[in-house]
Amino acid sequence: MKTYLIAFQSRNKGFNYMYFFQELKQLCDRNYFLLMDNLLYIRTTLDKDSLCKNLRPKLFEDDSLLIQQVDFSDTTKIQGFLPSSFWSWFTKSENKLEE
Repeated sequence: MKTYLIAFQSRNKGFNYMYFFQELKQLCDRNYFLLMDNLLYIRTTLDKDSLCKNLRPKLFEDDSLLIQQVDFSDTTKIQGFLPSSFWSWFTKSENKLEE
């Protein structure tokens, strides 16, 4: 399993993003964490190209999408602070993957 940061910018206030979130949840088997508006972390076996191929059609044509694989094994490359609920999700997801 891989961890990805998924970020998107909606540019159409009237567009229904329900289908984007439904697809996202399905692609990661509901293993995701909504960290901020339009910014999520997910765990999935899919690669970034497959994620993009499946998510892009669910967005409005002028929207932006960023998919970045994240490696938390080297914490020297990470700076900032996140809510403890994120680290609980991340730890739980990591343990679930090793079972």
